[in-house]
Amino acid sequence: MFDSFQAIDRRQAGAIRRADFVWALTELGPSIEFQKTVTRGKLSTYFHETAQELNFEEFLRRACPTASQSDMSRMLRWAALRKAHNILMSEESHGSDADLQEAFTLLEDESRCVAATELLRARILSREEMLSLLPQTGTASSLSFEKFCNIAREKFWQSKAAGCAWRAASRLTSQLSSALASDEIPVSPSGGHSSSPSARRKGQPHFGEPTPGTPVPLPPAQAPNSPQRPRGFRRTLAQMNQQATAGAAGEMSAGEGG
Repeated sequence: MFDSFQAIDRRQAGAIRRADFVWALTELGPSIEFQKTVTRGKLSTYFHETAQELNFEEFLRRACPTASQSDMSRMLRWAALRKAHNILMSEESHGSDADLQEAFTLLEDESRCVAATELLRARILSREEMLSLLPQTGTASSLSFEKFCNIAREKFWQSKAAGCAWRAASRLTSQLSSALASDEIPVSPSGGHSSSPSARRKGQPHFGEPTPGTPVPLPPAQAPNSPQRPRGFRRTLAQMNQQATAGAAGEMSAGEGG
């Protein structure tokens, strides 16, 4: 519920206004978690009756009317741990002193230090990470602000910077590969090679064009292929000639008899 409440709180002031709630109905309405938060906190009824702001503690009392004072203290502490977690995990946070100080204030105890167990409860570090960062004392240690900043920067922002550097190097490698691929000598449809654009810019000869001073070979002279005659063509032609001769002789004899 805290994440939904924080999403409605556009000012990040710890309280939501009627305007924030109306905005969230449009922007966050399809979210299931938002619908659960609105239903449990009876936000529609609250902002229908009044225009006053609603802070998180009052929201918890509306969502959990049977909770005791100890339950309220525990839930408020969970909300503080969650807010510190969100500050460190936010993509908009760059590890500034202000962000780290806010997260440290949410996690610190009466001794003005942060217990290692609070980092585990807030899911900022895992137990394995805690043991690797604090091999001697482990979860029994208390962290000062300086030690907390060193751990947070090493955990979050150094890894983010390394990831950004890796992504930038990957993009550069991809661009170089594309440039080299586009500059390769392509194969022409006839099976030969054509020159690359850079070769043309440098004045290098085209692989498919003759260089100056080189005689151009003429195509070999080939006799035109005569059309193939069908089988029995000569026999058919002789029969046609005989028929024509016989027809002509018959006409002549008929003329003489007349």
